[in-house]
Amino acid sequence: MLKTHKKVKIPILLKIAKLPKSSFYEWKHKLENTIDKDKELKEMIVDIFANHLKRMGIEG
Repeated sequence: MLKTHKKVKIPILLKIAKLPKSSFYEWKHKLENTIDKDKELKEMIVDIFANHLKRMGIEG
């Protein structure tokens, strides 16, 4: 929907879908928060991997 809105105005899409404007912005906010959380998690994983000499699993 975010890509579509560049061609069509959000209010028109919401009217067609019979959704209140607040629904779109609530969804958008949740999406942005999810992306931020995933980004933080990815950075943590990359740091841990780098700090462990790029090894995974147990040493044997």
